[in-house]
Amino acid sequence: MYKNKKILAVIPARAQNDKIDQLNLKTLGGKPLVSYTIDAALESSYIDNIYLSTENHELMNLANQLGVKTPFQRPDELTKPGITARDVTIDLLQSLNERYDYTIILWPNAPFRGSNVIDEAIESIVQNRYLGLQGVKKISDYFMLKSSKSYKPIKTVANSNRPDISEIYVIAGGLFIYQTDALLDKKTSIEYRSFIIHEHDARLIYSLYDLLIAERLIKLHKSLVTSLIDTT
Repeated sequence: MYKNKKILAVIPARAQNDKIDQLNLKTLGGKPLVSYTIDAALESSYIDNIYLSTENHELMNLANQLGVKTPFQRPDELTKPGITARDVTIDLLQSLNERYDYTIILWPNAPFRGSNVIDEAIESIVQNRYLGLQGVKKISDYFMLKSSKSYKPIKTVANSNRPDISEIYVIAGGLFIYQTDALLDKKTSIEYRSFIIHEHDARLIYSLYDLLIAERLIKLHKSLVTSLIDTT
């Protein structure tokens, strides 16, 4: 609870993935990928209750062993392509006889998003009374836009056609928070505010390549990771 607001965390964890089946159970640093998100949620100072939603018995058993509830097995219609984490969360909330002021969705493929990031995001949405908050990260690069015939720079160097560094923000960190009533009310249009997460903490695992990079990062000493974050 934060400022007398009751907070629920939902971890949507399908067994099937668009690129890798059983991604959430893949081993990272000696334990299943999903366990990092479970641990972060359990370590939060503000989250009052945590539910994991899945259609997979192995994921259900793992969550229960780690101290997270799985109130029911996710129905087949909510495991199909195109179903969003928000759809799953709304279905879960409608099935519970419980009241929460805020609901936070935590994707299970964000192993570096710790409890400190979660708690700072919760503080932000409650203090500012936003209806919705999403995690983002900043990327600086020589970005190009595709036109009908070619690619053109988003930004060019002064008096030149050469691409210059541009900055964009992308969804990252697998973190979304909603005022629960707004989330459940189909008539409410939610304007998402952004919560900036450092690139390291915001890293998402989508592929075996991502998993390989994460395996190297997970082995870095915490002091080195902190130093890298502080200097980038």
